[in-house]
Amino acid sequence: MVTQRVVRLVMVVVLMMSPILVLARDVWADELEQKTREFVQQLARRMTEQRRTTVAVLDFAKVEDDTVNAFGRLLAEELVTKLTDIGGFQVVERRFLNKILQEQKWSLTDLVNPKTAVRFGELSGVQALITGTLADEGSYLRVNGRLIGTDTGYVIASAAVTLFKDERITRVWAQVTSSAPGSGAASGAGAPSSVASVGAIRGFEGLPMGKVIARPENVTGSWEIDLANMEVRNDEIELRVGLTNMASRASEGGISSEGTYLVDDQGQQYKATKVLVIGGTRETAWIPPSVRRVVKILFPMPSPHASSVTWVITLPWHNPIVIRNSKPMR
Repeated sequence: MVTQRVVRLVMVVVLMMSPILVLARDVWADELEQKTREFVQQLARRMTEQRRTTVAVLDFAKVEDDTVNAFGRLLAEELVTKLTDIGGFQVVERRFLNKILQEQKWSLTDLVNPKTAVRFGELSGVQALITGTLADEGSYLRVNGRLIGTDTGYVIASAAVTLFKDERITRVWAQVTSSAPGSGAASGAGAPSSVASVGAIRGFEGLPMGKVIARPENVTGSWEIDLANMEVRNDEIELRVGLTNMASRASEGGISSEGTYLVDDQGQQYKATKVLVIGGTRETAWIPPSVRRVVKILFPMPSPHASSVTWVITLPWHNPIVIRNSKPMR
């Protein structure tokens, strides 16, 4: 009889506690989302203050042995997603970063070196690197983030947050990834799941190469825009656009990287990774009247699954120029 009463009492307590346990689980899940968002907002404020809009996010390493586990990779991906959601920042993709690392024979740990970070910024156009460490403090994780300016190679801002190690975080924390900081892993947004090789895409049908595509004008000047040349390499497209100043005075002309991108028929967007007036060091240049300058634009290679691509090319202070339904030649 006593045993039955004890069992009933235990069952009643369990039933009473179940909603509390569910609520606690949800509270911790909400805290993870809240703390991650808080961390990103800290970084976003620092980047805005420092006027750094083009950034790269590196995997976070464990402070005790400088290795990357699954949580360090997951956190980097979360930062990329939330920075993209905030808007106002251009987060370069993993594939583009890995390409530079491989070409230069660098590891991610090399980017902590100020000279390497500066050189990386020159090659990639990235204005800042987001990196950091994870410290296991028993029931909590301490996340320390650093913002490294690629103009100096030194830390220009920091952010920190503490996360409670619930069951989910503990499980992910125990998983080891195949990448350590020295392996060349980096996180980015918008990378296609697979990339076409140079033999898969030779060019694009319907792209009016060698022809004038627009004659935009506004209060800042009048221009004639033509597509001069295009080359397709292993993992990127180089498009050269001619700009002729049709005004009677010198005007500043160029292509805006912020408003220049490709969109495939599956909705995947591929932002221009580099824009440069040939012979200069910037996206724009002062162009005398009746003079033509050529602008080089680099794009990531679209997915091999894309059957058509829309090109959007934007001049500063002008409406976008849209070329629809260009089809890859394979």
